[in-house]
Amino acid sequence: MLLSSDRCKSVFQHLPVVAFRRSPNLHGSLVTAKISSNSSNPQLPSGSFRCGKNCASFPYISHGLTTYTFFSTEETHPIKSNLTCETKNLIYMIQCNRCNLQYIGDKKRRLKDRFNEHRRTLDNPNSKSKPTTAAEHFLSSPNHTANDMQLIPIEKIVSNRDSFNYLHNYRSFNLLENHSFFFLHPSSKAY
Repeated sequence: MLLSSDRCKSVFQHLPVVAFRRSPNLHGSLVTAKISSNSSNPQLPSGSFRCGKNCASFPYISHGLTTYTFFSTEETHPIKSNLTCETKNLIYMIQCNRCNLQYIGDKKRRLKDRFNEHRRTLDNPNSKSKPTTAAEHFLSSPNHTANDMQLIPIEKIVSNRDSFNYLHNYRSFNLLENHSFFFLHPSSKAY
């Protein structure tokens, strides 16, 4: 029809494309075609990195670390994902650089949110909030300060089963156990 008249031919030199866009609806809001990936971003290097936002965790996180060592077993393991203080769902370690005691924890929230809870009572010991187990170590041990703390993100948790299996492996060691975290003492050995 557009090409049948000379006037239309001069206006429409190329045939227009007729398209229809559906308006937003409830189905489109609830169902997504995107498939989420549990694997880490392949362009980012594996290891422990600072977020670059100069957050409160910035001075404590081990930047560029690609492996970690459990002093109790002398085992060294690679860090398999790109982990920062912004990472959620991970297993982390707080290491005392003064006495080599290691605290293992797992959280679903961002690492920096949980680490701030550990650090908060160290910054303000007169606070009425109860210190975390890791903070108690630094508060009760002589000559220990927050500067002796090192934060090492260890592994991204893909499922609750991963977290359970990972932490369960350390129950066979001589550990101080409390809920979902453990202190690994350097003199503890695996049998």
